[in-house]
Amino acid sequence: MEIVDDIHWVGAYFKEKGAVVNPFLLKGDKNLLIDVGPKPLADTLIENIQEILDPSEIDYVFLTHGAEYDHSGGLEEILGEATNASVNGHEIASMLIPMYGFDVEVESVKVGDSIDLGGKKLTFVEPPLSDTPDTLWAFEEENKVLFTSDTFGSFKQPGEEWELFLEDDLETALKEYHLWKFPWLKLASEKKLEEKIEEIKELEPEIIATYHGSLIKSSENVNKALNSVKKLAST
Repeated sequence: MEIVDDIHWVGAYFKEKGAVVNPFLLKGDKNLLIDVGPKPLADTLIENIQEILDPSEIDYVFLTHGAEYDHSGGLEEILGEATNASVNGHEIASMLIPMYGFDVEVESVKVGDSIDLGGKKLTFVEPPLSDTPDTLWAFEEENKVLFTSDTFGSFKQPGEEWELFLEDDLETALKEYHLWKFPWLKLASEKKLEEKIEEIKELEPEIIATYHGSLIKSSENVNKALNSVKKLAST
């Protein structure tokens, strides 16, 4: 499912659980996969990728964070098909992944680093809030897509249909999700979070591509989402 030119959603929605995971495939002169999903999803992810390109054409796998199984659990299965890909992530992820029993080397990247895919450039961004210390966001400059890992996610009730983009009750959906996912927000500095969110606004993202739930598109909705999460500190 193409969200903008040459950026594809290759994830899965578990309707009976109301849960979605959102790996993304970016195509250029070189190709990059963002997150790999849990191990039970590996076959589905590979099939989704094969509809777009041969997995051996993937040059990079970027883990927004390796500390959580739903982002990295299918790594060895994916690399079994994406045989030419290097794995990139936070330096902490480069330590954690081998500890999980994966025989995989993770090349460390840091905030400000970028990967040029030819026609697309992905720059790594400091997350204003995250649930693990090895989290990195990424910004694709051509289409202004901000990949936010677990932040800006939303829930679905079991059995509900999932939509690619979140349109209705955006602020309510974000509040419900974030106060569950990031309970420490109640203790966070409102001023500090506001400063960090304002830095993200300077990128002028037009799509927020979260790993859980529906994506957020249009400058209006993106700004609404950023402002909504900013208000949650000390809630």
